[in-house]
Amino acid sequence: MIAEELMSQFELELERRKILLPEPIKFAGEHLIEIRLHTDVTANLKVVIEGSAPMLTAAE
Repeated sequence: MIAEELMSQFELELERRKILLPEPIKFAGEHLIEIRLHTDVTANLKVVIEGSAPMLTAAE
């Protein structure tokens, strides 16, 4: 679902296997996740879950 939201909100295509979640997101709120862009390149992304519609913002 995160990959689909990245595509719909930012037109950014990312394979699901590059999104690293230590455990499934089960609760609303802000969650920091890691994205593997390349072998030695990672980025952090803040995912905000509000009800049933997730919103994504760039990590600070």
